[in-house]
Amino acid sequence: MFGPKALRMVPAHHRSIAFVCFTCVIGCSTSSIEGDVEILHDTISTDATGDDAGAPARLQNEQSLETIASSQALGPYPVTQTTITLIDPSRSTPGFANEPELSQRELTCEVWFPGGMDGPAPLVVHGHGFLSSRLDSHGLATLLASHGAVVVAPDFPMTRRGLPGAPVIIDALEQGSDIVFIVKALREKRGPAAPSWMSLIDPERWFATGVSLGAYSALIAGRGQWPNFSPPLGIVAMAPASCFLKQSELKSDTPLLILHGSADAILPIEAHAEPLFRAVRGPSWMVTLDGGTHTGCVDATATLFEDLAHADVLGCDALDGRVGHPEDLLARLGNPEARLSPCPAPCSNGATQMAAMKTTRQVELMYAAVMAFWRLTVEEKDSAQDFLERVMPAEASDLSVSVK
Repeated sequence: MFGPKALRMVPAHHRSIAFVCFTCVIGCSTSSIEGDVEILHDTISTDATGDDAGAPARLQNEQSLETIASSQALGPYPVTQTTITLIDPSRSTPGFANEPELSQRELTCEVWFPGGMDGPAPLVVHGHGFLSSRLDSHGLATLLASHGAVVVAPDFPMTRRGLPGAPVIIDALEQGSDIVFIVKALREKRGPAAPSWMSLIDPERWFATGVSLGAYSALIAGRGQWPNFSPPLGIVAMAPASCFLKQSELKSDTPLLILHGSADAILPIEAHAEPLFRAVRGPSWMVTLDGGTHTGCVDATATLFEDLAHADVLGCDALDGRVGHPEDLLARLGNPEARLSPCPAPCSNGATQMAAMKTTRQVELMYAAVMAFWRLTVEEKDSAQDFLERVMPAEASDLSVSVK
């Protein structure tokens, strides 16, 4: 479908109403060759920060860290959104259902980038969760891009939503490599023939975020040791599937922010975030959301599920029978005693009977913490640490913050 080592770009504007994505093509397509890399791109000027884009409201005091609400104000840059496909010819994609095996690995990625910025801009790579989509954290991506980041979110080939067959959870073992590949590919493809947003990327600074299985992937990419690859400035792990991790995979001291809900029925906090926080070294923060759920971690579902007593009731229904042989993944991971903790079956802890936090409230608190961590690790603002450790817990009685 695509030539080898190709990067194919198709602009898209996402309006986050339920899970619907509208794609538009604006301007004239041009083609250029940079070495053996073919780049196809289009000129676009789509503002993704409008009220219909699911982004936070822009406040007067855009840089304030005075309150939880003001910490999430949009930054000074308008945000444009586009879609690209990156192809890794060095790795294959296994066949499943009626789909044949592919000799390469194709990663469709959504990109949010700031307008009116000369650069350099840190690169953020965001990993979605199991049965989720690159578009599910659109609001967070828009928020970060408005503050000067280039945000890239891939659809993982075998665990995304919308597959023609059942997802293949064992492919999560490839997703850390997907993130590393994306960072390397975008660094290498910067240049006069590349789209303008790609030239903004600072080759020395990147940042990883992820939800659930995507957080596991972000941890593998950001805390592991990769040849000729520098660790990120920080990692955000939202409701991480971290029982799969081994201590040996957490080698770096990269700053880490963990966010997890106490009422998570899919990945219980006591089996995932808490063992991870105990195991990591280096500067780390864990924000515990009292009554926070797993399904309430992304803005795509926040408004839709606001009236549910517990959002994970729907999440557990979606997972039922679709986890796709988790025993294969556990077997490939090796000795269970080497992992951070035992991995309980999703939705087996009775947490859906617990009192749950409203999903919009959960997203508000999580994104406030993410922006504080961003300002601390990327923008190097000392006030952000005080906001994360003191101001947020003082203002919000429904969260607690642990520090090490």
